[in-house]
Amino acid sequence: RTFGKRCSGHRRVYKSCSHQPRSLKQGERYALCRRDTMKEMGLCFGSQLTEEDKAAKIHSASIDRDLYEYAKRDMNVVKILMLGAAESGKSTLVKQMKIIHSNGFTKQELATFKPAVLDNLLTSMKFVLYGMGMLRINLANSKNKVHAHTVLSCGRCFDEEQVLFPFISHALSCLWADQGVQSAATRGYEYELNDSALYFFENMARIISPDYVPTEMDVLRVRIRTTGVIETQFKVKHLVFRSCAVLIRASLNCTFQQSGGGYVAAADCSLISCGVWTLLGGSRAPTRSGVERHAVERLYDVGGQRTERRKWISCFEDVRAVLFVVALSGYDMTLVEDPSMNRLQESLKLFSSICNNVFFRTTSMILFMNKIDLFQEKILHSGRHLRHYLPLFKGADCDVDSAARFIAAMFVSQNTAPGKLIFHHFTTATDTSNVQVVFQVVMDTIIKENLEAISLL
Repeated sequence: RTFGKRCSGHRRVYKSCSHQPRSLKQGERYALCRRDTMKEMGLCFGSQLTEEDKAAKIHSASIDRDLYEYAKRDMNVVKILMLGAAESGKSTLVKQMKIIHSNGFTKQELATFKPAVLDNLLTSMKFVLYGMGMLRINLANSKNKVHAHTVLSCGRCFDEEQVLFPFISHALSCLWADQGVQSAATRGYEYELNDSALYFFENMARIISPDYVPTEMDVLRVRIRTTGVIETQFKVKHLVFRSCAVLIRASLNCTFQQSGGGYVAAADCSLISCGVWTLLGGSRAPTRSGVERHAVERLYDVGGQRTERRKWISCFEDVRAVLFVVALSGYDMTLVEDPSMNRLQESLKLFSSICNNVFFRTTSMILFMNKIDLFQEKILHSGRHLRHYLPLFKGADCDVDSAARFIAAMFVSQNTAPGKLIFHHFTTATDTSNVQVVFQVVMDTIIKENLEAISLL
């Protein structure tokens, strides 16, 4: 009762281990209150303490120490979410962080991507062959029909040693030398060919060699659906960051119902890709008082297909910033799982639901307008002008800058919270130098704002 009066505002901290002090000062205050209370109790009952009471007192002191240490550790926690629709480039950005801030990939790590690269090459060629039928383009050399049949009927293209089967290597080489195949590949945007297909075709001679080992650029280009947990640790200035990629599912245009200590997405939600970055204790960072602090970042990058309903929103409480990745090049494309839905429109709806969600009402939003290189290529050379898909755009057909800024403004305008900051950056996730510059600016801003928020500056 005495303790309740002295710390009435913080009694919940001791009722459940799930509630902990949020700052070092709070931790000190909690511990001091408990210590003074126990002293008063000791003065009243000191002469009557049993062995059980003494043990309880020791246990209480241990709790005080744990709370204090937890407060020191928890005061540096800053959650950052990375969200975005499928194939917006989130996983590529995660790989870039490893390349930029963690000495890149080792030879052993690069080798693990070889099966995926070979599979991407085969799948892309199959897609081109299907596209040729849709575009009514014939093979320039009729002898290549047998090679086309070989590729289309192939399920696995490499042996146990991860070496491409010779007959597949020969078939791929012959097909890529065919003018009809090359013509169809350059028009891949008309049947939504994978973004990296041309890159792999142009590097085919290197990739199909028996001693092939993927390069970092190959790794950035390869498409792998996110599954399981992938953790990467890297350093930015004086901070050490730990990046974890994990497959979860999230919802679009959903409502949230409280359930226990967290929230559950309502049953009618459709699914999107999302992630969460958490700054936790881990590295040295100077503070005003000279005390060394710690900060580690964990990034949870997730798959983006709308295929199931899952609980997720409780993971995102106390978020300080959201990084939302948009694929600009998707303005003329539809979803693989829902051909009636435009990719950019889905991304816009998703951003609106996140930006105006009660959880993120005061959270800063950072837009990564990604794939600006592919967007530029389409606007300038494909004839698929933005006004055909967004009639409100009144700029010139080949004005890439105006088109990109128009789309960025569309996303920024979704915000309905006055005073909320939304920043945007144009990025090419496969361009390491571009990502390095943009991400450094973003991280400097986030770190500064959040250190100020927890009174470290």
